[in-house]
Amino acid sequence: MTTPLVVTNNTPVSHLLRIGQLPLLGLLFGRVLVPAQMVDELD
Repeated sequence: MTTPLVVTNNTPVSHLLRIGQLPLLGLLFGRVLVPAQMVDELD
């Protein structure tokens, strides 16, 4: 079975980061790729 591809903007990611729950993405989806531009916006 293949893992579904999930695409999001930075809003859910920033909220998860703010509440200390960013690891949930890895638990839910396994592999998470974050573009460099999104990382820059989160800093």
